[in-house]
Order: sequence, then structure tokens, then C-alpha cells
Amino acid sequence: MTADVPFGSATNITGLSFALGANETYTFEFNLKVENGLSGTPSINYGFSGPGGGSTLVAIVTGNSGSLSTIGSYVLTSLGSFTGNLNNLSSANNWVYIRGTFQTSTSAGTFQLRAQTTDVSNAGE
Repeated sequence: MTADVPFGSATNITGLSFALGANETYTFEFNLKVENGLSGTPSINYGFSGPGGGSTLVAIVTGNSGSLSTIGSYVLTSLGSFTGNLNNLSSANNWVYIRGTFQTSTSAGTFQLRAQTTDVSNAGE
């Protein structure tokens, strides 16, 4: 990824996807720097899209939450879900680490990292 990705509502993060084969298991890891370029302190949720039909996802999302010294985390277990969030991203030096496993069933497709902010008026980038 070589450019900022501004978002508000659920957005595919350009450049952070990969092709999947059917009946395969994948381990993935994302290390992200997240900046809030606008006023306010939005909360950002992360999720994934990918082939369904019996696929299995387990991912842990960890990052600073409110300050560089406060850590937050949550677990994702379903595609399209934006459960959990990292709160109050007020600084320009936020970080997010996402690691997990995705097992496809009979369908191939694309695994895509997605993000959304819970305060669209103060969208992150």
C-alpha cells in the first residue's frame, strides 16, 4: 500500500487483499499506521470480506486506543462483521496489528481488509 485510504462508511482498504483458492487455509498479518487527519476522535472498526459458504475466520485486532500507551483488542470470527473497535484516535501516530487464519470451503475468491469509522463526520485516513 503506497497511499492514504480515507474512509467513513465500510470501505475496502486498497492494496490489502489477496486471492484465495478453494479448500485452503491461510494465515495473514497486517501492520497498519492509522492517522486521524481531521478534527474529532473517531472509533475505527476493522473487518473482512471473502468467500463464504462454510469458510472459517479467526482474527485478533490489536492497536492503541485513545493514546499511544492504551492498548485495545478484539476478535473477529465472521466475514462482514465490524464488531469491536479501537477508540478515540486523536493522534497522528496510531497503530493496528491484525493477525489471523482464514479457511476456505468449496469457493475461491478474494480476501479483503475493510474498515469503517463509527463517527463518519470525523472519518479517519
